[in-house]
Amino acid sequence: MSLYGSLFSGVTGLAAQSRSLGTISENITNVNTVGYKSKTSQFSTLVAGAGSKGAVAGVTHNSVNNVSAQGLLQPTENDTDIAISGNGFFVVNSNVQGGEATGDTMFTRAGHFAIDAEGSFVNAAGHYLMGWKLGDDGEYVDGAGNEIVPDPTSEADLMPVDVTDVAFSSKATSEVTLQASFPGSMKVGDNYVTSSRAYDELGGTHNMEFDFTRSDHLEVAGTLSANPNPGNAGTKPASFTISNVSIPSVTENGSSTTTTSVDLTFDHSVTNADGSTDWTVTVAATNGTVDAATTTFTLSYDADGELVGDSMREVNVAWDSSLEARDSIIALDVGGITFAPAGVPAGTASLSADDYILKFAASTSDSGDSFVSGQSTFLTFANSGELLSPSSVDMVVDWNDAASLAPNSTISFDFGRVGTKSGLGIGGDSFQLKSTGQDGVGFAPFTGVTIDDDGFVIANYKNGTYKSIFRLPIADFNNPNGLNSVEGNAFQSTLESGRFFLNNAGSGGVGTVVPKTLEQSTVDIAREFSNMIITQRAFSSSSTVITTADEMLQELVQIKR
Repeated sequence: MSLYGSLFSGVTGLAAQSRSLGTISENITNVNTVGYKSKTSQFSTLVAGAGSKGAVAGVTHNSVNNVSAQGLLQPTENDTDIAISGNGFFVVNSNVQGGEATGDTMFTRAGHFAIDAEGSFVNAAGHYLMGWKLGDDGEYVDGAGNEIVPDPTSEADLMPVDVTDVAFSSKATSEVTLQASFPGSMKVGDNYVTSSRAYDELGGTHNMEFDFTRSDHLEVAGTLSANPNPGNAGTKPASFTISNVSIPSVTENGSSTTTTSVDLTFDHSVTNADGSTDWTVTVAATNGTVDAATTTFTLSYDADGELVGDSMREVNVAWDSSLEARDSIIALDVGGITFAPAGVPAGTASLSADDYILKFAASTSDSGDSFVSGQSTFLTFANSGELLSPSSVDMVVDWNDAASLAPNSTISFDFGRVGTKSGLGIGGDSFQLKSTGQDGVGFAPFTGVTIDDDGFVIANYKNGTYKSIFRLPIADFNNPNGLNSVEGNAFQSTLESGRFFLNNAGSGGVGTVVPKTLEQSTVDIAREFSNMIITQRAFSSSSTVITTADEMLQELVQIKR
């Protein structure tokens, strides 16, 4: 290498070390920048010439991003601070207008987000956090609320994370759970009442009462046919009566009387062309009056002879005042009737002694509320106290929508597992209410957000409810160190980094989201000061090379003299 080559090498050394100092200074000044990834200086030789005659002619500097390095995680008290433990980046956008991302898509590890005046999540650099929006049932939706399947290779399905649509919350009651134990000594007519609040879809509060009344279980057995002979003269009568079925009434002091009974009359109504058949049942009481709403009902059988609807029918009887007896509720069980198209209609009826029947009836104390269907049902228990049927029943309630605007609600009442006393049961000497629970909540305002490990952004409300409104995807790259650094401690994809792929946190090789935590800078200040000393010495040495080469050139010039 000539003296001029030495001068040039020294100059390249000065330039390379100057750039190295620039890298060091950038690292040091960002030692407290959240999510900052330190850079490393790398040097490579400059070669003059080609082949075996090529000679080293200097040095060049290259600054390398250590983007894949994990920074220390520092807990904070801010619910919107987030960090990533592991691989990946949050997706952000440089600008949002009218709830739509209009800027450049970028990627960052700087999770110091706050909610701005527009309700959007913005970090210290002014970048807007992006995520997949969720519907009421947790499904992914677009801006119009239509369900979608997000494309993990595109930012098209991402939306700015905001809280503009979550100002208030309410949840209609859809299930009521009852746990109670009834005494085995209950007499027919004895009842217990409990209550619970319920909420309509608009968050309105309603008071519901639940009445449990001991009832008689009247079992009917027999045969009904499809085409009986008209009148009572034929071998297949079109009507028949089961007379004087004893229904012991109970007086207020607990004693019983056997002077009360009912008659059941069965009349063939119609046999349709499709083979379905209807029979009308009329109930009359001796020394009493059957409630008009329950005195007559229809038994319908389909073409296969199967009973359509519930086999348990309610009959309410008010006994004559002279008996001083309680009114009776009769669970008329027609499940023992068989349907035989060629059979002879006939039947028997008797009180069951093998089980325990309670009538369950729901009501509301609010004026105008009514039940569209399913207001009451019969609960059957074994003599040993376990629930036999049903495990639950659905009721449709009209919340007086003409006044409240709230739509009807379907509420499922859960009585527990069949064959157990897990919900309702019989036992002990007194009524024991364990709990009444329901899943609705009243109208309440938004109080704040939290973010969980899976990247769900959760809106919280004053009534204790919460709702997932967004899910944060984690962007992954084949070569994250190939990303291009941009202003605001963010990165953009390049040919070297490859295209991004969006994964749910904790899956597909990406890290988990750590809430209320920030990732610290990866700068090691001690190392940077050491590198600064080395760089300074290298710079000084390069300048010495230039000085020495200059002195040698001067010596050459003086030789001519």
